[in-house]
Amino acid sequence: MRLIAKYEKDDRVKYISHLDTMRAIQRALRRANIPIAFSKGFNPHPKISFAPALSVGITSQGEYMDIILEQAISTSAFVKKTNDALPKGLSIIQAIEVDKKTPSLNNMINMASYLIKVFVGNIDGEKIINDFLNQEHIYVEKKKKKSSRTIDIRGMIYDIKFISDDETGFVFKSDISTGSQKNLNAELFVRAFLSFMGILNAEFKIHRIDMFIYHNNRYITPMEL
Repeated sequence: MRLIAKYEKDDRVKYISHLDTMRAIQRALRRANIPIAFSKGFNPHPKISFAPALSVGITSQGEYMDIILEQAISTSAFVKKTNDALPKGLSIIQAIEVDKKTPSLNNMINMASYLIKVFVGNIDGEKIINDFLNQEHIYVEKKKKKSSRTIDIRGMIYDIKFISDDETGFVFKSDISTGSQKNLNAELFVRAFLSFMGILNAEFKIHRIDMFIYHNNRYITPMEL
């Protein structure tokens, strides 16, 4: 049996790395006696894979994992038993059964939506968003451990919508490329947005709303497969 499970990661665990999050979930699945299938061979490992990683410091209500089970279990029992074993801050929202031949989440997911607040004071957020999107190119420096390169991220920004503002700043929703083919790091995107504003050291909060698959000429969540 193959399941896709949607889970959330709140403020209490937002500074836990993706690797530690994976370990916490795997330990919870063992404590909950979920019959996870293991690979064969000298060093067997659980047949669990995760959707594109969430960066440290970001909360989410739209994380996904893909699990192969050795025997069938109801999705409701899986959700309840796993949630009872998970640490506070992580919880399963929903699980569905999918065909074993369905491609991996990493190969299917190609977009994510984020809710972002930038603490930049009382300014015209709607105008800034329009001006930012009207750029033909948006160049950023993508750094790695031993090197860096300049990339154009404009084609990986699909949409930005102004949501609200107050005296501390403004909130907007953004849809950006995510996945194995093209991936725009959410924090890199926000820093490019702040750089455009000429504000380099402003605080911000990022929350991943969901991830999406382009299927039959529209975007769906993995829960709609």
